[in-house]
Amino acid sequence: MIRLFALLLFSLSLNLTQAQSNWQSAINQFVKDPSLAHASVGISVVEISSGKTIVGYDADRSVVPGSALKVVTTAIALDQLGPDFRFQTKLSYDGSISPEGILRGNLYIEGSGDPTLGSDVFTATPDLSGLMQRWTDAVQAAGIQTIDGYVVGDASKFGSDANVDSWQWADLGNYYGAGAFGLNIHENYYYLRFRQTSRLGRTPEIALTEPEVPGLHFHNEIRSAGARTGDQAYIYGAPYSYMRYVRGTIPVGKGLFTIKGAVPDPPYLAAYLLAENLQEKDIKISSGAITSLQLMQQGAFSDGSRTTIFTHESPQLRQIVERTNQKSVNLYCESLLKNLATAEATTSAGLDIVQAYCKKNGIPLKGVDLRDGSGLSAKNLVTASFLSNFLRKVALNDKISKDFKASLPLAGKSGILKRKFRGTVAENNIMAKSGTISNVRSYTGYFQAKNGRDYAFTIIVNNFDGSGGRMRQKMERLMLQFCR
Repeated sequence: MIRLFALLLFSLSLNLTQAQSNWQSAINQFVKDPSLAHASVGISVVEISSGKTIVGYDADRSVVPGSALKVVTTAIALDQLGPDFRFQTKLSYDGSISPEGILRGNLYIEGSGDPTLGSDVFTATPDLSGLMQRWTDAVQAAGIQTIDGYVVGDASKFGSDANVDSWQWADLGNYYGAGAFGLNIHENYYYLRFRQTSRLGRTPEIALTEPEVPGLHFHNEIRSAGARTGDQAYIYGAPYSYMRYVRGTIPVGKGLFTIKGAVPDPPYLAAYLLAENLQEKDIKISSGAITSLQLMQQGAFSDGSRTTIFTHESPQLRQIVERTNQKSVNLYCESLLKNLATAEATTSAGLDIVQAYCKKNGIPLKGVDLRDGSGLSAKNLVTASFLSNFLRKVALNDKISKDFKASLPLAGKSGILKRKFRGTVAENNIMAKSGTISNVRSYTGYFQAKNGRDYAFTIIVNNFDGSGGRMRQKMERLMLQFCR
């Protein structure tokens, strides 16, 4: 019996050694690709049970991760806030309500940084129009017929610095560059719809924005390109600024073509839309819509005694994290990062929490320099070793591992991996978050090898030659080798 057991152990060891050899050979072949001649590459595969680095390449080199960084923010948010956590947005007023229904004071939308407020992607919470109706019903139920004051978008929890200072100018006007405010609305984006033209080189007219963003102006430099060229249009503009430049191309055609832009001032838009909704229900407002920031600038903002008339709750954090990682929503990650910090809800304070969390859990931070929570900043630096070891710790954390793994795109089933690896040993096996910014492609996640053992892996490539699509295909072929 002892001899049989020893032979079994030897056989398993031999299989593992052979697998390691095959994986390392595949990695070595990958990094010799001509498109990586001038690139920085980091690869790391870590065994979950033992914590051993099995194979890799330049795993301690600092590289830009792109959206693969989202795994760090979302996992720590699950651990620190809890999977059942919900954001709360309160509708409240100060002053008093007279017997005649006159509110002598302001009506407030008190934000807590909820990035899902007014989103149309969650079935359990209302979309933008449904949310406005609920708030209007609450105002009517409170007996308010006239507001002798403002409707205030109170975003004071996060202050005025919504965007990360190292984000690129070219990103800020587009939906993926929307900042995280103390009060967000409709995921802080609007639809910009063009009337397509059938002639190449013509400028298609702007039809409308949805929702309406008051005061928003566009300098339209869009041109019509070939029918299959897709969305090559970009919006340029700064937070709080209502002048937007739209450049690039959209396809020729006969219908409406839609792109998405970042709302300049979401707290104001939330207050404006509610004020409009209230006035449609014959509730008069003497002073219109305003934000907490504008009141602060006037020296008139007060966060004193208020009466709450309605509390909106977000979906559970596990659902928010799932959307964050499946659809790579930058806004969600940046809001979660700020909410990690209790005393000062800023990006910097949130990153301090991330650093402290990693140190507490024994995750080495050498070569790591983080600037945001979403990975949009090209100044973020991580190592492949850092991400793989971080994911290993998450896998061993019974409090969050199930919800976290469920949030990751699954090969052949969901997210960016939905149409990949079908009919292979990687289908229903590899789960991973991708990353894509200019000259950056990355994957980090989990797989189970043929030997039945579980691994965390990271592949990051910076400054490659050729197309991003071709590079991702090469990375995926390497990932497939890990499952064999």
